[in-house]
Amino acid sequence: VEKIREELSQRLLPNGTLTNGHRFEAIISNGDGVGRVWFGPLQDDESDLYICDISIAAERRREGHARAAVERILDHARSSHFARVGPTVTRADTDAVDLYESLGFVTTRRDDTDREMWVVVSPLVT
Repeated sequence: VEKIREELSQRLLPNGTLTNGHRFEAIISNGDGVGRVWFGPLQDDESDLYICDISIAAERRREGHARAAVERILDHARSSHFARVGPTVTRADTDAVDLYESLGFVTTRRDDTDREMWVVVSPLVT
C-alpha cells in the first residue's frame, strides 16, 4: 500500500503541493470545517481534471457537503476549460458512486477494487 501511495503521489504531485494547477481546499459550513478536497489536472492529460480526494467528517456526512464540493469542482472545470472531470471511487463506497452518478458521471473502467468515473464538462474543439 505504501508503494502505491508513493507512486500515486509522484504521478499526481511531482512537485508536491506546489504542483501547478492542484488545489487543496477546506470545506466549510457555517464557519465549521467539515471536510477537505484536493483536485488538479492529470499530468498525463492536462485537459482532464482529477478529483484526487474528498473527505467529509463522519458526523457531517449526508448533509450535502460532498455534493456541493463536487458541484464547485465542476464549475471550476467549466470556467477553466477542462474537458472532463473524474475520480477513482472504491467500489465498496456505494454512496460515492451514487453521488457521482446523480451528477452525470459514468463508469469508464472498473476492476475488483475500484471504478474510474468521468463526466464531460466542456467538449474539446478540434
